[in-house]
Amino acid sequence: MYTYMDVDRSLQFQGRYAYGSNRVVRYPDDTYDRGWIFISDETSLGLTTITSSSNSITTSLDDKPPVAVLRQAITPSSSSASKLVVPNLMTSAVPVPHYVVFYFLEVMDNGSRAFTFLLDDKTFYSQSIAPNRTVLEIYHPNINLSASSVFTLVRDDGSALPPSINAAEFYRIGDYIVGGTESSDVKALGEFQRSYVQLQAWSGDPCLPIDYAWDWINCSSDPAPRVTALKLSGYGLTGSLADFSGLTALQTIDLHNNSLSGNIPEFLGKFTFLTELNLADNQLNGSVPSSLINLKIHLNISGNNLSGNSSDTINKKKSHAGTIAGAVLGSFLFLLLVILVVFCIFKKQPNTAVELILDRELKQPHFGEPKVKQSFTYAEIQEITNNYEKLIGEGGSSNVYYGRLANGTEVAVKEIKESLSQGTKEFVAEVKLLMTVHHKCLVSFVGYCEEGRKLILLYEYMSRGNLRQLLSGRASTSVVLTWEARLQMALSVATGLDYLHSGCHPAIIHRDVKTTNILLDGKMKAKVADFGLSKTGSKDEVTHLSTVVAGTPGYIDPEYYSTNMVTQKSDVYSFGVVLFELMTGYPPFCSVSEERFHVVQWATTRLTRGDIHCVADPKLRGQYNVNSMWTVADIAISCTSKASHMRPRMSDVVNQLREALEAETYQQTRTGTSFREVQLSSSPYEFSSSRMTTSYPPAR
Repeated sequence: MYTYMDVDRSLQFQGRYAYGSNRVVRYPDDTYDRGWIFISDETSLGLTTITSSSNSITTSLDDKPPVAVLRQAITPSSSSASKLVVPNLMTSAVPVPHYVVFYFLEVMDNGSRAFTFLLDDKTFYSQSIAPNRTVLEIYHPNINLSASSVFTLVRDDGSALPPSINAAEFYRIGDYIVGGTESSDVKALGEFQRSYVQLQAWSGDPCLPIDYAWDWINCSSDPAPRVTALKLSGYGLTGSLADFSGLTALQTIDLHNNSLSGNIPEFLGKFTFLTELNLADNQLNGSVPSSLINLKIHLNISGNNLSGNSSDTINKKKSHAGTIAGAVLGSFLFLLLVILVVFCIFKKQPNTAVELILDRELKQPHFGEPKVKQSFTYAEIQEITNNYEKLIGEGGSSNVYYGRLANGTEVAVKEIKESLSQGTKEFVAEVKLLMTVHHKCLVSFVGYCEEGRKLILLYEYMSRGNLRQLLSGRASTSVVLTWEARLQMALSVATGLDYLHSGCHPAIIHRDVKTTNILLDGKMKAKVADFGLSKTGSKDEVTHLSTVVAGTPGYIDPEYYSTNMVTQKSDVYSFGVVLFELMTGYPPFCSVSEERFHVVQWATTRLTRGDIHCVADPKLRGQYNVNSMWTVADIAISCTSKASHMRPRMSDVVNQLREALEAETYQQTRTGTSFREVQLSSSPYEFSSSRMTTSYPPAR
């Protein structure tokens, strides 16, 4: 429909307005089910709605705007007004290519108006616009716009009426489209998924975009990526192993620690590029297929009920039995000798790759003497958790279980469930950090276990779950967080991050600050957790560290994303997102009338026009100090600046949050209210305008 768009690029939705409507326009009004949003507070913007009395509006435009969005328009409330600023939802901090479309139609009987179309006070459309009963569409297929761009309709001299506009569409032009994952791999993955309910939530292209590939696969960097690894350790897979032989580029298959049963299928030995196959700790039975016996790969089939050699090997012909028996006996003795030699060489070496890494990583001299709390055996872990009886948390890389030490201390037991290489890397990072730092605003480290491929951390038990659960109402408690409680939590988290940045030598960058990594103890005190992605710098102040982008979508610093250079300001950006969550109650990505937005852009567009109350979490019911809320809003906006040099240091954030908390505490002291209990309420998102920012565009 958008015929002037470059077919090799995508359009990314920014906003689509039915300006004069009082509802969201969708199917059946729009046969393509596009969502046209409305302005919920036009009166405060000095605007009013005008509506056509005619039902005979028709249009033959390629874009096919529905009649329901053309039947009404907005115009200034004052008939003497000279201009109208066009509401929009531009979000980019810097000018980037956009595709924009504007619709004009005179809806008033005998209406007569004429106006000029400007962009940032310069002519946008070369002719004066005089709407009539024919729909006028003005579009630009490629124009650089940002959040500071402003479209304005300016009344012409002699015009009887002020400007009006019916509808508009705003799209950001995406990068050039690349080919998707190899179709044969997509088909094979789809067939494999259907066999296991645990995998059926994953959809879309498995490998693209690169940073959003499915968690349980690895992909190549080819133009049409291939699936190179299945990482399904600890996913609770049951039954016989489904056929995924169509994934012909697989190099690594990790299926250990599941409940797979039945025979090992023959197709596992037919992958040309396979280097590692881990089937350990399942319930497989029968014999090892002949296709696997002679492969030169790293094979682990321990912890199953296998009978040994394949039937093909056992049933070999016994001709020349004496000669063959002698040869076999000689080979066996030679093999035994080789095994003894190898054992003698390596018996004093560490037992696992994990031990090697821990020995090398945990004893680096610049960390000083490691303050090991306690090392646990796997048998002790099983006793502490009562054989993993109570699961209290689950993530992409680990499961967390409730445990109790012999002295009665409650602990959280985190078991890494990633493949050995990935799991070991994050395990070592977290153990290194937890052994060398301690702060009241960081979750306390209790100990660790590294036995075989078991990688386990123990830390203090935080009985009230995580902050995201509490804000969303999914926590076990029904208490709604007051604004004072949220400020206390924000201050605690900021203090912990400031300690990592300024109080540790070398400084530490967390890299995964988010509300699910902010845990709450029995007294509702917030502490920072999960240091598996943390990075340490040199002894000097950390400025930049080059690293592969890691973190959680919605919290990742856009500058880090584009440059691969992580800084302390990357944590500051993520913390700014957390502040917006505390203010609004909404997660980073929120759906509004089935359109998806980021909470930073959603809140910022409202704050820039001075409306703090529509941003505040409705569950607070207005029970907060406005100055305190504005202070936090200013901090959050500053923390989420696109350019890192514009963001404050975490120490400055701590000081500003103290001021916000003092303002809130002072009001409660003066009014004698504490707002300890706030009744749950719900309110839908609202849409409102935001101000934002070539050849002249054509019209249709």
